[in-house]
Amino acid sequence: MPADLIATIVLPASSVLLGLLFPVAAGFLIVGLVRGVVDGAWRPLVGALLAAVALVAAGVALRTWGATLGTPKQLAGANATAALVFTTVTPWGVIASAVLVVVTLVRLYVGGAMRRRRDARAGRD
Repeated sequence: MPADLIATIVLPASSVLLGLLFPVAAGFLIVGLVRGVVDGAWRPLVGALLAAVALVAAGVALRTWGATLGTPKQLAGANATAALVFTTVTPWGVIASAVLVVVTLVRLYVGGAMRRRRDARAGRD
C-alpha cells in the first residue's frame, strides 16, 4: 500500500479522535467532576480523565506517525482531507458533549429533588 494512502487514512483518523471523541471525553470529565462534588463519587472523573488522556495520546501519535509517511508534497492531500474531517466532526463532538452535560445535570438535579421530596414525606409519616 502506498505511503500517501496510509497517510490519507491515518491523518483523518487522528482528526476523528481529536475532533469528535475528545470533546465527548471532556463532557464526561465535566460530568465526573460534578458527580464528584455532588455525590462524592470520584471514580467517573478518574475514568474520564484517563480516557481523555488516552484519546489525546492516540490522536497525537497517529498524527505524528502520519506526518512521517511521505514527502510534504505527498501529504498535502492527506492533510487537506484531515482538515476537512476535523472541521466536519468537531461541531458534532461539541454538541454531543453539551447534550451529555445538560442531560446529566438535569438528571442529577431532578433525582436530587425527588430524593429530597421522598425523604421529606417519609419523615412526616
